[in-house]
Amino acid sequence: MTMWAKKIVIAVLMSIVAVFCSQLCPAQVHAGPKPGTDTAAIMGLIRAANMQAVPDSAIKLFAEAARQSAAGNFALGSATALCAIGSRHCDMGRYTEAMDFCRRAQAFAQQSGDRAQIAFSRNLEGVIHFLQGNYVGASAAYFTALQGLPQVDTHTWKAAINVYTNLANLASRMQQDDKVLQYLNKGEALSRNEQITLGRADMLLAGILINKGNYYERKLMPDSALKYYEEVETITQRMDPANGKRLRFLVLAEVNMAAVYLQMGRYEQAAEKARHGMMVAQNKYTFITLGAAYTLGEALRQMKQYNEAEQVLKAALQENTRSNTKDRAVQGYATLARIYRQTGRYKEALAVTDSLIALKDTLVNASRVQEVTLAEARYETAAKDAQIAHNELLITRQQHNLTTKNLWIGAILGVVMLLGMLLASLYYISRQKQANVIRLLQQQNTIGILKGVVQGEENERVRLARDLHDGIGGMLSATKMRFMALRHENEAIAASVRYAEAIGLLDKMGDEIRKTAHNLMPEVLQRQDITDAIRTYCSDMQAGTTVQIAFQHLGNFDWMPADLKLNVYRIVQELVKNVLQHAGATHCMVQIMMLEDYLTVSVEDDGTGFDTQNVTEGIGLKNLKARILSHEGHYTLRSGKDAGTTVYIEFEVKAIMNNRTEK
Repeated sequence: MTMWAKKIVIAVLMSIVAVFCSQLCPAQVHAGPKPGTDTAAIMGLIRAANMQAVPDSAIKLFAEAARQSAAGNFALGSATALCAIGSRHCDMGRYTEAMDFCRRAQAFAQQSGDRAQIAFSRNLEGVIHFLQGNYVGASAAYFTALQGLPQVDTHTWKAAINVYTNLANLASRMQQDDKVLQYLNKGEALSRNEQITLGRADMLLAGILINKGNYYERKLMPDSALKYYEEVETITQRMDPANGKRLRFLVLAEVNMAAVYLQMGRYEQAAEKARHGMMVAQNKYTFITLGAAYTLGEALRQMKQYNEAEQVLKAALQENTRSNTKDRAVQGYATLARIYRQTGRYKEALAVTDSLIALKDTLVNASRVQEVTLAEARYETAAKDAQIAHNELLITRQQHNLTTKNLWIGAILGVVMLLGMLLASLYYISRQKQANVIRLLQQQNTIGILKGVVQGEENERVRLARDLHDGIGGMLSATKMRFMALRHENEAIAASVRYAEAIGLLDKMGDEIRKTAHNLMPEVLQRQDITDAIRTYCSDMQAGTTVQIAFQHLGNFDWMPADLKLNVYRIVQELVKNVLQHAGATHCMVQIMMLEDYLTVSVEDDGTGFDTQNVTEGIGLKNLKARILSHEGHYTLRSGKDAGTTVYIEFEVKAIMNNRTEK
């Protein structure tokens, strides 16, 4: 081989290596820190700030680190310091300030190209959304952070554990128990992997164990929950006493133990730990302070110390409103409503219950689930646009080089360009596979959120049914007994027409309350199969109306899981109720059928109909959609003026059963 041939081969190989490296490691957007910038000193200042237990003292040190980073053009230092400032503001419930610093940190993180810091800043955005009750925004931010971590190494493990912990928190709020343990187990496995964490994961392991304790606390397994909280206390003993975050985990474990004692009926211990936790967390960790206050309020209610309980809960709810921390407010409203009912203040109980229902609708609304999918689509579109722009820039530069170099160099660059495009294609295919995995996770998360919405609604129905049956129903029974006692004391009153009317009204009210309670909590599904339950419901609804309701069914429905059976029953309830209230119909046909591999449900009426183009989505229609989509079903709605209305719903049986098998 001649000397010139060898030079040509070496040039081609060097060009190939350069293109390959540029694909794997994109060029930084900035030129790096200015000469003379002491980046090690800046990162040391950030570590010192992290050791501060008082948030405002930490913020001052972080601010100085951010100032020095900006002066030295040190993008990673700026991103780390600003993200930490945002986190401290978030701890204290200052969400506007927290989001402002979070956005600034994200810009510097992107500029630095550091994958871990990009994920940290996205994760902080998710936490801020989560604490404000914006679960859709939190989901989008967490999955964006996860997408930036295609593989976990010794540099990115902290970010990955944080994201898994927060995804578990979100799944817990959505009542997706299988997802909670899935994410926590991933985080715990990483925390205990010393080859990746180099034995420095105590703090993040404590966060994972706190969440595992929360899981078993929700499952009414207090002994298991206490085991995890006690392990957190053991872990914190190994931490440096000067570490500011050590206090956070200590007080968090203590407040969670108070909640477990409350669950175990040990109300005095619960109140004592909750009070101490509130005192320690005050002005440092707003969300911990509020959680302790709600536990204390419930413990005081159980001990019948209603006045003090009311004061504690009102103060906590005012702080919720001030800081816009919506995530735990449901617990406060629910306890306050119980106090008002127990003390006979029914008008105030009703007002608080209205606030509770409105807040729940804000936190878990089926229509918001669609926004998660839209957020994902917007993110992927932006990523593809950026990739196209980057490719166009590379092509422009290569074309410019071709015009300025000689024929031989131009030919060599042409070959390099082809090889580069091949490598770029392979890289693009790899990224697409990764995007497909994230998209699948997003879809599973969307279905899970919908199931959480439906399950939350069912839990609320059960609670309301019990309150109606045991609370108001019991009060009505007691009232009737007093009326009967009054009759024995004064026999002349028995002849009074008004007395007889009052007794009759009490009987009717009792019947209506029992009917409403049974409708909210359909025990009929436990005693009968789905077809008998729907037939009974249609018969009950037809009584007292002029509408003729016919029910038909075809096929075997024994295979149906309990949650699908309940969903179908609720769907029929909603549609029949709409016919009776709005359709002006004389006949209604309800059908449920098994057609090959599909379960179909249809409700048809001969009413006035409506223009489907101008229909307004109410709560009923949104709930109906959520129930259908939670089992990956599809529906069509046909209607027209004076042409009646038909709703047709279809579920694919194989898809439902396969999803259950995979789980």
